Amino acid sequence: SVVDSVSIDIVYPKVTSVTPMPGNISWLDREISIQFSQKMIGGSFDSQSISFTSNYSGEVGAVYLYIDSTQTVHISMSSGFASLDTVLITLNAPDISNDYGYALDGDGDGEGGDEYAFEYVVGMTGDYDGDQSINGADLSMFISAYEQNDFRYEMGPYLGEIPHLNVQPDSLFNIEDVMSFVVMGNWYLENYGLSMNSIAQSGPALDFEVSRD
Repeated sequence: SVVDSVSIDIVYPKVTSVTPMPGNISWLDREISIQFSQKMIGGSFDSQSISFTSNYSGEVGAVYLYIDSTQTVHISMSSGFASLDTVLITLNAPDISNDYGYALDGDGDGEGGDEYAFEYVVGMTGDYDGDQSINGADLSMFISAYEQNDFRYEMGPYLGEIPHLNVQPDSLFNIEDVMSFVVMGNWYLENYGLSMNSIAQSGPALDFEVSRD
């Protein structure tokens, strides 16, 4: 705009980074951070302004926390996304704006009011090391987490159908976690071969005992 021969250039807010980067992510990823080029209205971030579209993950229960000092919104999800799902995340520009009320410039054309979207492809539940297989290495990591009660790596209970399991962490390791690993391991072996047998044994044997609650 021009006021008494003085030109005022309006600079609309943009997305500067997304973590994890769009593309392949682990089934264990349960937090997304989106940073903006300007300070935003923190209260504008909710399920209306940020939408999730997927085939298997269903309704995503998320908590939104905006940090003004870093111009970043952190999205925490209690259960993450379903295994082998594709998730489209859309920031709806009319609902997201900076402190001055200027709407998000999602496509970077210098004009506000455009949505910003990015996509994740979720890895297999049970693939702890992210090598796109379920094998002896993953079994070893699961047993270690089970024995140490490392609840970051829970596998049960779950919702959905094999192989699109959506783990619902309950801060317990029990038969539900074991069965989740078993059904995903069996599905992988039936569809992609005996990869578990291709892992060389090293060190002492693992003792693994499961008891029902």
